[in-house]
Parts: sequence; C-alpha cells; structure tokens
Amino acid sequence: MKKTIALAALLLAGNTLWAGSGDKPLELKDVNLQAIKSAEVPELKLSPAPVGPVTPDNAKRAVLYATDGTVISIDYSIEHGSTGYEARPVTVSVSNKAFTNRNRVRVVLVNYYDQGGYSGEEMDRSQIGLAYGGGTRYVGRDSKGLVLTLGLMGKNYTFKQVVTVEVDGNLLTNAQTNSRNFPLKMTCK
Repeated sequence: MKKTIALAALLLAGNTLWAGSGDKPLELKDVNLQAIKSAEVPELKLSPAPVGPVTPDNAKRAVLYATDGTVISIDYSIEHGSTGYEARPVTVSVSNKAFTNRNRVRVVLVNYYDQGGYSGEEMDRSQIGLAYGGGTRYVGRDSKGLVLTLGLMGKNYTFKQVVTVEVDGNLLTNAQTNSRNFPLKMTCK
C-alpha cells in the first residue's frame, strides 16, 4: 500500500521567478535567487499522513502556514527506486476559512540539489493546479513526484524544496520567514 502527502513549487531562471505553466505563467522579476539558493532550510519533522489503509513507514506530511491563516499541507509517499528515493505522488491541500468555490489556487514546487557540486541548482519543478475540494479547501496532485535522494556514478545527492502558493493572483507570505517562499526539506526516512 502507498501513502500520500501534499506539496508545492516554483521555477527560478536568471533573476526571474516563474510560477505557472501553459501560455500564462506568473513572472516575478528581480527575485533574489542567491538568497533562495543559499537559504538554510530546517529539516521538518514529518508525521504519517492519516490517509486510508496505508502503513505509516512510507507516508509523510509537511504543514506550512501563511500569514493570512492559510494552511498548506503536503502529503507524499516514499518510493525506493533503482537510483534512490522519490516522493510520489505529491498531494497538496491548501485551506483557509475565507475560501469559497470561486478561488483560483496554484502551487509551484521546485526541487534543488542540497549538497555537492550542484548545491543550489534546480533539479526539477512542478506546478500543481488545485481544484475546489469542498468547504474551505483546494486540493491537487503531482503524480510525477520528486527525487529526494539520488545515487549516480558513486555520488549521492539529496534535495531541498521551495514552495510558492498563489491565491487569486496573489502570492502567499510564509508566516515563519515573512517571504513569498516556503522552504522545506522532504525526507525519505
């Protein structure tokens, strides 16, 4: 059985932040990429996701808080592949007591190398469009997942993530850092 957890992302290119897909990506210019790449990301203590008949050893959950009271829950299952561990699928739930069925919510999740010669470089990014999940909640899933550890040619790599959340065209602010980015470290253990 697999477990599920949720997550979000963004793409950094040059000094521009891209959060979007298709023909209408969100573009923010003059983003301080160095600050994002070198940010100290505390390892989050993730607890098993209370989702269906799954075993607690492979389900993880991270919960992030925005200054406006929005709660971002990231659930994922750990899969062991031939070259390392992956988080798949990644499910994101964004809730706020002010949400209705008319909000537009999207999440961008960027996966960065956390160590070695590629530290701070982007490995992968995903945009997750969230759909109204009833009540005050929006939910979306990235089935492709994220690489958490990678072993190639005798080297082992780990990754850190940065999440951005946009609600009705406005980026949410992280309650801990007062920035538009929600850094986290998804773990596989």
